[in-house]
Amino acid sequence: MGITLGAGLGLAWGLGVVHTAVVLRNPPRRGATWALAKNAPEDPMQASAGRAKFETWRFAYGGGAGGERGGECEVWEIAGQRADGPVVIFSHGWGESKVTSLNRLWWLRRIGARVIMWDLAGHGDVPSRGDGRGAKRVAAGSQSSLGTREVDDLVALVKQVVREGERVVLAGFSLGAGVSIAAAADERLRGIVRMVVAEAPYGLPQTPAERVMRLRGVVRWRGSVLSAVWLAGVMGRVRGAMGGGWMKAGGSFDRAEHAKRLRCPLVVLHSEDDEVCPIADGRAIAHAAGAWATLHEVRGCSHAGFWDDQLRGEAAVKVIESVLAGADIRGAGAKG
Repeated sequence: MGITLGAGLGLAWGLGVVHTAVVLRNPPRRGATWALAKNAPEDPMQASAGRAKFETWRFAYGGGAGGERGGECEVWEIAGQRADGPVVIFSHGWGESKVTSLNRLWWLRRIGARVIMWDLAGHGDVPSRGDGRGAKRVAAGSQSSLGTREVDDLVALVKQVVREGERVVLAGFSLGAGVSIAAAADERLRGIVRMVVAEAPYGLPQTPAERVMRLRGVVRWRGSVLSAVWLAGVMGRVRGAMGGGWMKAGGSFDRAEHAKRLRCPLVVLHSEDDEVCPIADGRAIAHAAGAWATLHEVRGCSHAGFWDDQLRGEAAVKVIESVLAGADIRGAGAKG
């Protein structure tokens, strides 16, 4: 009886781990259909009362080793308001999309000459495995890699977008914040990235995963989340996933380790009341970046609620603009 009960509990635990790993790799889709159902803006023109002109084009994933990943997404290339400004590339969070990020468009346009918004693999309007298209190329990019292989995708996107002499600001929220930090620290983008804006970043993948799954009532044991993140990494063919070292402090994922290698300003925006990504992670990442970092802390807003208050948002943008102005002066000095 005891053996049978133990086996049953073990099976239930294992199935729970597999289910959680699948959920992590297949986040909720919030694209144009979601916006239509919520009566929310579907594109930059709607979000700006017709003021933000934009073009769309396709970006093929595959910046990873061998380019075997495949899949593609639609990109919005939006006219900015600062003619002499940088190209600003925004990367969204887990379960979000370029559509759900339109509430940030006002300040992205304000600091940049061009704004690029895209959907990370497995998010938004990226074709999913069950959409009937059936192509292996489509299916390959239809799942999230939890911010690992997405770094290669962002590096490839920057390389494709940036023209000679242009500089880039990489901005991101949560998952996208960490991807932006890691990409900016990558040697392939050395000298191209002028600044990083990281909104609600986290250090290790299991941190937000555990909190999100608990909020959803999916899991109740931390060990289950650790196992699920490990399994999701194996399923996503993350480099070194089998050993699990990538998930540990100081491992290949650790955003603080990437922040140590930054050679451009980093602005961290974080709420002390963030229920998904603890403020301690934002502080640790800023501390790791040393003199390059500016930490802007606020109170009284949720993980996804930073831009819900106009005064709070305006104060944050003034910090971003101040740091960007300093980066421009520093860049001009380097050229001289």
